[in-house]
Amino acid sequence: MVDSMEDSYVTHPALRALRTICRCNNIKHRTVERAIRAGAFTVSAVAAATTATTGECGGTCTSTVIDLIEEIMNEDAG
Repeated sequence: MVDSMEDSYVTHPALRALRTICRCNNIKHRTVERAIRAGAFTVSAVAAATTATTGECGGTCTSTVIDLIEEIMNEDAG
């Protein structure tokens, strides 16, 4: 039940922006989103711009970053 509650909060843009994407480096959704909108269209480019995916965990947030890249690129294409 907690997961579904969290998902409903995540859908609101203001709260989604504050969600932590990379726990190791404390990188928020809005930081990654801004980097992508500024031209970071690969995981490597996002990592260089934000340090997301470069933490001690080995990049467990990589799939989330990939999903966000795809989401934003699809928005811009549509």
